[in-house]
Amino acid sequence: MNDLILYQQYRPQKFTDLIARESVSKVLMNEILNKNIANAYIFFGNKGTGKTSIARIFSKAINCLDLEKNGDPCNKCVNCVAINDSNFMDLLEIDAASNRGIDDIRELKDKIQFAPVMGKYKIYIIDEVHMLTKDAFNALLKTLEEPPKNVVFILATTEINKVPETIISRCQRFDFLNASYQDLSDQLNKVIKLEKIKIDDSIKELIITVADGSFRDTMTNLQKVLAIYSENLTYKDVVTILNFPDIEFIKIIWKDLFEGNLDTILDNFEKNTINIISFIKNSLDFIKKVLVNRTLSKKYYDIDDEIFENISTQKILNIVNILIKTLDDIRVSSSDLVCLEISFIFMMQDLNIEYKAPVQNKSKSLETKIDLKKTVLITEDNILSVKLRNNWTEIIEKSKVFNHHMSGFLSKSAFSFDDKKLIIIVPFAFYRDMLIEVKSKEYLSSLIKEVIGDDFVLDCIVDKKVKPIVSVSQQKNVDEDDIKELFEIDS
Repeated sequence: MNDLILYQQYRPQKFTDLIARESVSKVLMNEILNKNIANAYIFFGNKGTGKTSIARIFSKAINCLDLEKNGDPCNKCVNCVAINDSNFMDLLEIDAASNRGIDDIRELKDKIQFAPVMGKYKIYIIDEVHMLTKDAFNALLKTLEEPPKNVVFILATTEINKVPETIISRCQRFDFLNASYQDLSDQLNKVIKLEKIKIDDSIKELIITVADGSFRDTMTNLQKVLAIYSENLTYKDVVTILNFPDIEFIKIIWKDLFEGNLDTILDNFEKNTINIISFIKNSLDFIKKVLVNRTLSKKYYDIDDEIFENISTQKILNIVNILIKTLDDIRVSSSDLVCLEISFIFMMQDLNIEYKAPVQNKSKSLETKIDLKKTVLITEDNILSVKLRNNWTEIIEKSKVFNHHMSGFLSKSAFSFDDKKLIIIVPFAFYRDMLIEVKSKEYLSSLIKEVIGDDFVLDCIVDKKVKPIVSVSQQKNVDEDDIKELFEIDS
C-alpha cells in the first residue's frame, strides 16, 4: 500500500472524479466555461463531504492554462501541478479555528490588494469560517463588499447558522449533503480494488456505517483496517479497532441501564473507548425499530427487542427525546461522556430505576457532613421555607438560562436550612458535584436572591430518598400515529 494517507491519495482531482456532487459540479463548471466567476462562495456541509476537495478543484480550474472542454482542470499544466503539490502561491488555505481574530482578517485584507503572482485569480479558502470572531466577520464583510476583481473567496463551514446573514448574502451558497450508503460503497469498492485487497462485505458495511455519510471518514476507517489487515481479519476485529458500538454492545448498555448499573455502563464506555455519538445514533436506530415493531400490525424489523418489553411506549419516547437532546448538548460540550451520563440519570429518574452502587470497601465520604434532623425543615411556619417553596418553580425555570441541566437537577431536589445556610438536597452525587461547582453556585445564589430577595450561603448534599418539591406533570398518551409521524413510517 502507498505510504500516503488514503483520503489524500484518492482525493478527487477533477469535477468528473467526484461522487454524488453532480449538482454542485455542474453549476461551477458552467461558470468556469462562461467565464462568470463570482467573488465569493460558501460551502456548507458536515465534515468529510467534499467541501475542501471541490474548493481545490475549482481553484485549479479557474487558473488552469489548458482547461478541458467540459470545464475540468487539466492537472498537467504548471498551475495545476503547483496546486496539487500545495505550492501555488496564489492559493491560500486559512483555518479560521486558529486564525479567527480581526488582526488575521486585516492582514488578509492587506494581502489581497496585490495582484496574483502565478495565476489569473488569487483564491482564499477559509475553512471553518463560523469560528471567526464578530469583529473578524465585520472586517471580512467589508472585503466581500468591495473585493478586487482577481480575488475569489471560498468559505467552508459545518455550522452555517453561526455565519452572519450579511456574509452569506454576499456569497453563492452550496449545500453539501451527507453521502448516501451507495455513494460511500462505490468509493470504498473503487479504492479496495486499486489497493488489491479483499475484505468481507460485513466489514465493508461496518466501515461505511461508522463513516456516517463522510467520504473522508470512509477512507480513514479503511486505513485503520488496513493497518491490521490479514487473511484472518474478522468483523469483531474491525468493531474493536473502530471503537464501534455494535448491536451487542448496545443491548448490554441498555440492559445495565434498566437494572440501575450506571457505574458498570460508564466503565464499559471508558474501557472500550466507544464513540459516544455513534452509540447514541445507533441506539436511536435500534429504539426506532423497537417502537415500529410494537405499534404496527406486522413485525417490520427482524430484531430482538425483549430488553424494552417492560418499558411503556411513552417512556421509550421519553428516552428518544433525551437522546436527541443529548446530541445537541454534545455539540457545545467538552465531554461527550458527561453529557451521556447526565442523559442516563434523567432516564433512570423518569423510569423510577434505583441506582445500584457498586460493592466496594467503605471509605470516608468527602461530601459535607450535615445532619438533616438538626436543620430547619420546610414547614408552613417558617417564612423562608414558604418563600422558597412558593418560588421554587420560578427558580427552576429561570435556571435554564444558565444550564438546562441545572433546572433538571433542581426539579428533582428539595431543600432545608442550617443556620444561614441553604442546603439543596439531591438524589445523586453527580447532581451535587454540578451544583456546587463555583460558577454554578455563584449563579444559583444570585438567582435565588433575585427571586426572593434573600442572601444565602449555598450547600448541597445527597439523599437518594429525597422527595422533590415540584411534582412531575403527567405526560400525554402515545398512539400508533405518533410513532409513524416521529419516524416517518408508512402504514
